[in-house]
Amino acid sequence: MRKNRPNVPFSSGTTLLDEIGVGVVIVDEGGEVVVTNRVADDLITRRAGGAPLINKIFEHVESERGRDGPPRMKELTVEAFDEAGNKTIVGYRLFRSNRLGTIISMHDVTETERFQAERRQLERLSEVGKACAMVAHEIGNPLAAIKATIQSIEHEAAEAGLGDSLHAVNREIDRLNNMLGQLLGFVRHRPPRRTKADLPTILNRARGAAEGRLNNIHFSTRYGLLRPLWIDQDQLQQVLLNLFINAADAMPEGGELRVHAGIEDDRMVLHVEDTGSGIPEEIVDKVFDSFFTTKPTGTGLGLSICYRIVTDHGGSIAIGRRSGNVSGTCVTITLPIMTGR
Repeated sequence: MRKNRPNVPFSSGTTLLDEIGVGVVIVDEGGEVVVTNRVADDLITRRAGGAPLINKIFEHVESERGRDGPPRMKELTVEAFDEAGNKTIVGYRLFRSNRLGTIISMHDVTETERFQAERRQLERLSEVGKACAMVAHEIGNPLAAIKATIQSIEHEAAEAGLGDSLHAVNREIDRLNNMLGQLLGFVRHRPPRRTKADLPTILNRARGAAEGRLNNIHFSTRYGLLRPLWIDQDQLQQVLLNLFINAADAMPEGGELRVHAGIEDDRMVLHVEDTGSGIPEEIVDKVFDSFFTTKPTGTGLGLSICYRIVTDHGGSIAIGRRSGNVSGTCVTITLPIMTGR
């Protein structure tokens, strides 16, 4: 790909362009690449849309060549993948030079895009929380009155042969109350109340709470090096409980639920894997959105709550398919290792 390297020595084996930390590609008026630096060399070997990344960028270069007026300086982004399938978001801009031709600057904006996506998600959660508070208040009070009225006539209903019907109504009220509980849990956002805790203890509590949903499911754990965490134990238990229930729902005929945890790069990393059908690629980016659900009776708040709890702890949560050519879902949580004050 490289046709020439500018003769601007900086240190042994490098040039000034190699040291600037931004990819640079220069394309002459004939459409030939005449200069690249090391950052660009690394990025343009990746693939976008099944073709080399540089081809994707060249499409933009060609469209700019046939366009009248000043060049558009807005940075564009494109998703690119290396040979291992790891995704990188590359930002690039085009600059025109009468002397050099078209100059393309590019850099890895993956972390920036992730941060901005997380910020947008938190802003959406805040707005949704306000709506949830209103809904919970408007529904909760009448529902409590209905529940109290039904309880007051249970004896008369049983004598009239309406006991089964009344029990069915009670079950539906309880179901609505559970949904309101999720709404209120979403609304009543509080910062973590951190205490020193061991991850296996919290994981066992969450497993116990989900026990009734884990029938016909083989549950296994594997731990690497662990250290005590300074976290809100109840909140992390809620995150794990939600993930275990989601995994159970994805395996109605049974399957395996595996949890692996250990320290990687001074962070606690937790993987929760199931052998269900997995998540379709087209909805992966939506699963943490409030009220997004694929379940007929779901509220779509479980993963939103998980997202907020984990980010409140300074961590991250990601979801996708299991590695390798196998079915199932893998949720990865990272948490900082902190010390108490």
